[in-house]
Amino acid sequence: MYVEMVHPDALSPADLDEYLARGWYRMVQSIFTCRFVMMRGNVYSAMWLRLPLSDYRFKKSLRRRMTRNANKFRIEMGPVALSKEKERLYNIYRKTFPADLSPSLEISLYGGSDRRIFDTHEFRVYDVDRLIACSFFDKGAKGLQSVLGIYDPEYSQHSLGLHTMLLEIQYGVEGQYTYFYPGYVAPGYPTFDYKLRIGDVEAYDTMTGQWVPFSHIDRSDMPDQQLSEGLSKLDHALEQANIPHELKLYPPFRLSGLDERLENFLTQPLFYECFPGHKRGFCLGATYVYETQTFHLDVFLRMHHPNLAEQLGDPNVQPGGPEACMDLLQRVIRMGETQSASAIARLVEEVGGV
Repeated sequence: MYVEMVHPDALSPADLDEYLARGWYRMVQSIFTCRFVMMRGNVYSAMWLRLPLSDYRFKKSLRRRMTRNANKFRIEMGPVALSKEKERLYNIYRKTFPADLSPSLEISLYGGSDRRIFDTHEFRVYDVDRLIACSFFDKGAKGLQSVLGIYDPEYSQHSLGLHTMLLEIQYGVEGQYTYFYPGYVAPGYPTFDYKLRIGDVEAYDTMTGQWVPFSHIDRSDMPDQQLSEGLSKLDHALEQANIPHELKLYPPFRLSGLDERLENFLTQPLFYECFPGHKRGFCLGATYVYETQTFHLDVFLRMHHPNLAEQLGDPNVQPGGPEACMDLLQRVIRMGETQSASAIARLVEEVGGV
């Protein structure tokens, strides 16, 4: 399953460390993990990062940046405390962020829930008395989890998002924490690449369950590349068999791990719909599972959910990119599973349209 989430009633610092060490991360007042993310109509690998702190030393360029900002701005730190001032800053920041964010800071951190399972603290940066940046992080027993950084775009030349993350790292070093977890990057989508500037980060290898230097990872081995390669083979086989088919983006894939009632629904972010255009409420879908290197053919029942698009946000499909399927696809029957794309194409021929 490419998305998993748990909703603990309580979470000790040691429990948080254990989840973070397995490539999990905070979402509101729950904790989750995922293999893929969708950005602007494309699918990317989610590469979870951590920074070892035991022997960490700031690079000279980072030290200079921290010194300049420390001399120019006032910095405060303490337990998280929401305020109108922070909500105003969040709203300004949200309007310029290139991806969907929660409608408010309170919802982003707490989701409207009364639960408080994380030990959350914040850094605040002021230009005289004007709040211009703020970041939030959670304390584990030996690890720190960077949750969210916001800043006023008028001060973007000061790289305040990076600066507050460096403040969190400094806090971790001084507090003798072992690891700092900044979240994920999505190679090929540069918005989050600033996290790679903080030092020699490690990435979580979901296939081996090990942390490895990010610099050692082969781009061609990343999940999105393996998925793309498998789908290309499937496309070629279906093309050779003259089978009508269309590549579909499937934003609801991430719901399967968030709701146990959706266990038997499609979990892939991309699939080929064979014989597209049939309006009988069913879909013949061909998929590729990169972990097992297998191709699957399933008959799915289409289930329209009127609020699904609002819940998932705009998939922002790009011109020339795959169309987004916003129906829930529930598996009715698995027609076949094989490591041969050609075998799937032959099976599609036998099954025909549904």
